[in-house]
Amino acid sequence: MKKIIVRYVITPLLLGIFIFVYRLLPDDLYRMALIPVLLPFGLYIGYTFPPAVALFNATGLALLLFTISHQWTGAVVGSGFMFMAAAIIPFYFQRQRVFEKEEFMRHYEPLSRELAVLQEQVDTIKIELQSFEQEIERISNLYVLGRELVEHVDSEEVLEKLQRILLRRPGVESVAIFSWEKGNWKSLQLSRPDEKDRWMEFVRNHKYLSTEKEPLLMPPPEWLDKNAMVFWPVRIDKALLASIFLVTEPVAALRQIEEGSIFLPQIALGLIRTKLFTEVKERSRNDSLTGLYRRGYFIERFETEIKRAERYKSSFSLFMMDIDHFKRVNDTYGHLAGDEVLRALAKLFARYTRPGDLLGRYGGEEFIVLLHMVTPYEAREIASDIKRAVSRHEFSAQETAFKVTISIGISHYPADGKSCDELLSAADHALYRVKASGRNGILEFNSLPGAGAAP
Repeated sequence: MKKIIVRYVITPLLLGIFIFVYRLLPDDLYRMALIPVLLPFGLYIGYTFPPAVALFNATGLALLLFTISHQWTGAVVGSGFMFMAAAIIPFYFQRQRVFEKEEFMRHYEPLSRELAVLQEQVDTIKIELQSFEQEIERISNLYVLGRELVEHVDSEEVLEKLQRILLRRPGVESVAIFSWEKGNWKSLQLSRPDEKDRWMEFVRNHKYLSTEKEPLLMPPPEWLDKNAMVFWPVRIDKALLASIFLVTEPVAALRQIEEGSIFLPQIALGLIRTKLFTEVKERSRNDSLTGLYRRGYFIERFETEIKRAERYKSSFSLFMMDIDHFKRVNDTYGHLAGDEVLRALAKLFARYTRPGDLLGRYGGEEFIVLLHMVTPYEAREIASDIKRAVSRHEFSAQETAFKVTISIGISHYPADGKSCDELLSAADHALYRVKASGRNGILEFNSLPGAGAAP
């Protein structure tokens, strides 16, 4: 809008005013003094409307020639030459502005892309941090409300603690705790384990109890040789968490029913806390994107496996794997496509390894695998199968099919090292050499020159 006003309003208006003032001046001396004023006006307006420079210069020259010669023919011809000479000025300004813009964009665009990637990573970390904070807050609230039960987070410890609390209640002789899972009862805790088979038969014949919502008094099984039993359904949000059977003295039965209304909310909070803690623990040890072990938990398991291998004189192999040119995938197809590649390769790695082998996401596009009790030959075969399967797997993004490759570095215990750091360093060094030699390959540390000892 500003350019249109300058081009079609301000420029003609200034020229008209200047010519009008020129005609009003009494003699040529004043007129010649006025003409140079056109030049700064032309340069100022030319920043927004470059042709104005040539237009103002040509007008000034025409008036100057006319003032000197008083002949319009000479003035027009001279101004024409001046207009053509000055016409190149706006094109120079325009070209200079285009060049400056291109130079700015050349420096700005890479920084803008890097900033977008960093911002996305920060947002992801914030979301994960917020999720963990919410989980911790929920667990903390349950800790405050759960009293004695929430001193423990392990499910077995909580059940044992619950059993001890109930057995301390007056009149209670034995306790049986069951869960209701997928339409069947599951034994959780029995104060008399030798009665498990009889209890399982009893609860199978009393499936209707899974729908009960309040504590109730019921006859005990005949084999208990008792006169009273109290049933407590442990629920939260209408979901049945557990069912508790209290074998009690008849005189204490009514008291147990009344106390159930007090104890059941606390029991429910204790049990749900253990469930939430287990879920959070699973999340802390498993990568949310791939489902594989996180680096920290993998290293813990890795150190345990080294101790086990040392004790039993066994061997194992370690893979360090890196997706080749993974940044190109993100830059070309977007981070959602990159995430899908990571998820798909994690499933592929699990398919080509054995149950019991350890798989982890080491960081970014790097993965780590520990193969139990394999020979170097077997490890190479598995690595070849994985590399071949990855190179054949086809991905799709933005209606475009593409493939990726991986590089694999291998170290063997105990030949390449006897500690976690030594084996990781050896496998990483082999991986580095693969990437340096062109990627999409497999290399064992012991095949490198000068690799006779652990690094």
